[in-house]
Parts: sequence; structure tokens; C-alpha cells
Amino acid sequence: MQDLSANKTAIMMAALGVNGVADVEILDKYYGIGTSAILIKSTTPIVSDSLINQVQVAVDAVKGEGVDVIAIKPRYISMKFTFTLNTKAGLSAEQISAVQNNISLIVANTINNYDIGEGFSLTGLISQIL
Repeated sequence: MQDLSANKTAIMMAALGVNGVADVEILDKYYGIGTSAILIKSTTPIVSDSLINQVQVAVDAVKGEGVDVIAIKPRYISMKFTFTLNTKAGLSAEQISAVQNNISLIVANTINNYDIGEGFSLTGLISQIL
């Protein structure tokens, strides 16, 4: 059986060559001996099934004989936040709505910019909001 390490560069370059792939991580022996997974990080917050399929085709074209490499997407974790917004007196309903929308965008962008495996920091999120 051919060792994946001989093909790692070719596999990574094939996956990174697919439009929409930002980065990849190869996980050796993910399903046991002779197998690996290639974890896809896309240029958008969600890795689509279409992107996974495109990466799989690209990887299959370059992987060695006897090596099974499966393209996978990250496990998504749902988060829900509830917050109370205290505003200065005199703000209009439109201004309050704009502040709420801005905070929602900051939260979404901050969370979506975390890298795969990167720890979540509530303190860091709060500092982004303030």
C-alpha cells in the first residue's frame, strides 16, 4: 500500500486548486489504516456539498493507489445569543434598530471568521461589540 505522505502535496494542491477552497487539513488514518480525510475550509462560512464533491473529484485524480482520501466539511456548532441593549435616552427607533443590526453583523462576522478548531472567546466577542 502506498503511503499518503508521498501524495500529500499533490492532494493538498489539487484541493486548493478548486475554486472556493480557502484551506485544507489532511487528517491521516481518519477512518483507519490506508484512509485519510481532507477537511475543507471554504471562502464562505458554510462548506457546500457541491464544493465537497468538486474537491473529491480533484483529489481522486491525484491520490495514490491503495489510499482512500475522503473530502469532508467541518462540524458546525450552533450558537444562540441573547443580549439586552441599553441605550441613551433620545435615540429614535430607527437608530436603536441600526445599532441592533450592527451588533448582529459584528457577532456573525466574528464567529464566521474563527478558524477550524480555534477556540471561542466570549470576552473577545464582547470586545468586538464594544
